[in-house]
Amino acid sequence: MGLDVSLYELETSESDDLDNADKRSIEIPSTLHTEHLFKIGYLRSSYNPAGLNSVLRERIGKDLYTIFGLTFGETNYWIRPSWRDALKNTADALSEYQSFTQEHGALEVVTQSWGLDSAEVNEGGDALKGYLDEAKKHSQQKKHPMSTGCYSSSKGTFYLSDEKEHQGVFRAAIPGFNILNRPCMYIVLEHAVDNDEGRDWYIEALEIVREMCEWVLSHENPDLFILGWSA
Repeated sequence: MGLDVSLYELETSESDDLDNADKRSIEIPSTLHTEHLFKIGYLRSSYNPAGLNSVLRERIGKDLYTIFGLTFGETNYWIRPSWRDALKNTADALSEYQSFTQEHGALEVVTQSWGLDSAEVNEGGDALKGYLDEAKKHSQQKKHPMSTGCYSSSKGTFYLSDEKEHQGVFRAAIPGFNILNRPCMYIVLEHAVDNDEGRDWYIEALEIVREMCEWVLSHENPDLFILGWSA
């Protein structure tokens, strides 16, 4: 589940009934990053901590809602953005995100809430045994091709991969409350690089958002283009 943003072109910009207006969907592979999940006409952010919106909000306090001039959590399906404002907002978000990563590195925040199994851990030895048991179980399981070995459960958050891009250096554990106002621990990790090529998926995603805005603005009447905002 996540936020899906799709681009549509109206037959006429004068229609106020966008549900019933004649329109066609647009989805074109990016010319910048042809294999990326984002397209000219399709943007997506999963609700998990690795989704674009979560990553941007944590680092720069902005996300796709901000870029298109919306309030976080706004529920209108059809959106008529100001494409020039969206282009500027995208450029600002991209610059701020790049500045953040250049200054602070590739940081990740993991939220660990208390599960039912937490009552079984009363000292460091219990925690160490829990980790060793989980690591042993993980080593004996048949690995799914898409598995990274990094996951959270009621027992805790585990990084059991041997791959460098999935390993992080512990920087901080900060107690607080989660979105449900329940006690949790925010764990800050620092990754050396995102992968061997130094590729940053989030920078590429923002570059495609910018590319989409530029594509719309290249048309004679950008007001014909609207967004379907499915949260």
